[in-house]
Amino acid sequence: MAAVKSKRSIAEKLPVVPGGLIEAIKNRRVVLFMGAGASMEARGGRGEKPLSATDLRDRLAIDFLGKQFVDSDLMSVADMAIEMAGPHVVFERIRSLLSPLLPTPAHLLLPTFRWRALVTTNYDDLIERSYRLGLRNQLQNIVPIVKNTEPVEELLQSTERPVLLLKLHGCVNHAHDEHVPLVLSHEHYALHDRHRDNLYSRMNQWTHESTFVFCGYGIGDAHIRNILHRLDANGVKRPNYYIVTPTMDEVQADYWSKKKVTLIQSTFGNFMAALNAAIPEMWRSLEAGQGLKELSVRKHFRTNRDPTPALMTALERDFRHVHASMAADPQNARRFYEGFDTGWGAILQNLDIRRRVMNDLLLKAVVEEIDSTECRLVLLRGPAGSGKSVTLKRAAMTAADELDQLVVWLESDGALRAEAVLELADLTGKRIFVFVDRAAVHLASIEALLKAVRQKNALVTIVAAERDNEWNIFAGRLAERWKPLEFRIGHLAPREIEDLVEILNKHDSLGLLSTQPRPQQIEAFQKRADRQLLVALHEATRGKAFEEIVHDEYLGIVPDRAKRLYLDICTLNQFAVPVRAGIISRVAGIRFNDYRENLFDPLENVVLTDENRYTGDIEYRARHPKVAEFVFQGACPTDESKSAQLTRMIEHLDVGFLPDRIAIESIAKGRVLSEMLSSAAYGREIYAAIVKALPDAAFVLQQWATIFEYAAHDGSLEEAEKLAHLAKDLDPKSKSVAHTLSEVARRRASAERSPVLKEQFRRQARKRLTDAGSASDMLVMSSKCKILVDEVKDLVESIGDDHDEDAAGRLSELVREAELEIRQAQQLYHDTADLDETQWRLSAILGQHAKARSALERAWRKQPRGASVALRLPRSTLRTTRERLRRC
Repeated sequence: MAAVKSKRSIAEKLPVVPGGLIEAIKNRRVVLFMGAGASMEARGGRGEKPLSATDLRDRLAIDFLGKQFVDSDLMSVADMAIEMAGPHVVFERIRSLLSPLLPTPAHLLLPTFRWRALVTTNYDDLIERSYRLGLRNQLQNIVPIVKNTEPVEELLQSTERPVLLLKLHGCVNHAHDEHVPLVLSHEHYALHDRHRDNLYSRMNQWTHESTFVFCGYGIGDAHIRNILHRLDANGVKRPNYYIVTPTMDEVQADYWSKKKVTLIQSTFGNFMAALNAAIPEMWRSLEAGQGLKELSVRKHFRTNRDPTPALMTALERDFRHVHASMAADPQNARRFYEGFDTGWGAILQNLDIRRRVMNDLLLKAVVEEIDSTECRLVLLRGPAGSGKSVTLKRAAMTAADELDQLVVWLESDGALRAEAVLELADLTGKRIFVFVDRAAVHLASIEALLKAVRQKNALVTIVAAERDNEWNIFAGRLAERWKPLEFRIGHLAPREIEDLVEILNKHDSLGLLSTQPRPQQIEAFQKRADRQLLVALHEATRGKAFEEIVHDEYLGIVPDRAKRLYLDICTLNQFAVPVRAGIISRVAGIRFNDYRENLFDPLENVVLTDENRYTGDIEYRARHPKVAEFVFQGACPTDESKSAQLTRMIEHLDVGFLPDRIAIESIAKGRVLSEMLSSAAYGREIYAAIVKALPDAAFVLQQWATIFEYAAHDGSLEEAEKLAHLAKDLDPKSKSVAHTLSEVARRRASAERSPVLKEQFRRQARKRLTDAGSASDMLVMSSKCKILVDEVKDLVESIGDDHDEDAAGRLSELVREAELEIRQAQQLYHDTADLDETQWRLSAILGQHAKARSALERAWRKQPRGASVALRLPRSTLRTTRERLRRC
């Protein structure tokens, strides 16, 4: 749709654009903040004009109240109109008044510049429509955000050359969203940041280091003054700001100049025209360097066809083409062995050792897959600190260099774009090996890629790595559907220890072992071979427990402000997510410039920084999540201190950003908190903060119910039941929530003394399992086994000395049924800890009670073919204590 030109000619005398602003725009440092005046030159196809506040007041008064109210203020009229007609009717009327407006020439110039971000308090969608036209010289694509819960990072990653647009006061396209109504009435203004507070926080983060240009606001507008007053009060050193205003005088210009704000006398239309004239298109072009990576993959092409811009962007931002000549920052060897992995430098400099699992992985996942026509998911798994990431990188490099395969590595902040991988496969005709670290973060996109590959019959293998606990908790559906080929990184083998000692010696990194003979050096690592590689490296070379080494490092940081910052970073980074500078700014008031100028030196050896390619945020991390975990544990030794620190961080997270959301969801895992805390009371404080951050997340309530209230020694089964029902209300079709409700009912049955109530809860548990998945689902089968074993336990404890043959027969049949269920489940799900524990429970229950064994022996003598697993087990495996039994 063509834009209608405003009556004001852009050929009028244009304002002079200050040189500082021109440079800021060239370097993409400008946030353009637009108010009502920026839309006043717009017109509709039939000559419709935008409404001023006075015009809107009059329309609402006449339409809903009567002409006698036209002298009232807009907010009062809006209050009464909404009360009389309802919000949906009023907001629909406003939408109908704004929808006919078309973008002005000034709006159409917006997409031809590269902005840091766009912000507006306008309800209209003129900005969005300008970007949707897809102009020839368009440099960015718009990502509008209207409320907290929108996944900012995901939206940025799914958009080519994205730029954020924050709509602070609502939007006609979301006029009927009750969470983010148009900010119009007194009530709306009082609650203007409800469900939008993260939008204001994001904007406030930009105010520190970006150049703000305000267009369409009066010189004394509250938005401008509030931003400046807040920055001045905090003593923030910020760039110069600009206000574009049609009217001004020298007194005003001098006043604002003293506040580092330059006034530009112009309308929005003339201002954009002046920018267009002052900055040639060549100076607005995309970032330098785009397309360089395309050259390295071209050797694999089977065609002269050029890759699409989308693929070039993906190769620049999302994927790294792995090859022996790739560029990488140099890696300091000693710091690498302390856990600092800064990229690919360690691989290119051969600072790592080759783990034996890598050869198996390359043989099965690469060599034997080269001629295959199937898509494949391969998984390298192991505990944190075991060397998975480095081994995965070495496998990727070996596949690319020695086996001459086309290998791409998903960057930590990259998007796993199926269309880019499919295009690369089409251009090359070769199998594409996509390596993905931290697979649990990318589960949805991994599954989407596998589906797309299978549908297109493309040749793609995904080789992923993940920590055991993360994979077990989050990847159940993916693992069940795609049956990954799994490899486990194990303990250090004798040959690996010898190689490790050799390379540490080569790089003068043996520490206290450097003066020892080689046999003693090897023995030091052999003693720690069952520890994670990172832990073994620290303990063997420094002669102290890893926890003590890390805590001593923390205590040695000065000043206290730097120490506190390090703890804040470690609090979140222990969950293997980067910590955005915006969070640190909100939590501790420390901006990145402050860190760089005042705190870099004391934290140089313990903190790494990087810039996110999509959000532009600076991100902090400790040298390894395992280090971060021990820093947190040492600095927060009590339940109270852990709860206070976690709650403090949670309150400042922005769930629109993926790292923040992952951190919250990781903390929300009931198993994490139940292992971290000894008191349920402090856990409830943490969950309350999580629920406030994620109010509609059934997963959080389910975790709170299932593993925390359900598993904590002082948890409440009644509270677990209540929370699980709330989770079901939020997600009625969730199988995991249904399973939680079943497990809670099972536990309540075990806790009851009344046989009637026991039976009632067990019927309830079995009924709820029908909603928790198919009969062959692992969790469903496991719960069925547990219910049967619970019944065995109750029956065993009720057997008396009267040789009741009926009770013996019932026990025999119940044990048979339990054993059969366990055996069938174990045949489907090998080496499953939950099933093994249930089998152990059954054996322990029977082994402890002599009367039960006597009753079973009598029953089984009558039925000689009924030999049981429980009787065949050695007596040593049947011994248990009453305390352990009570916890079962």
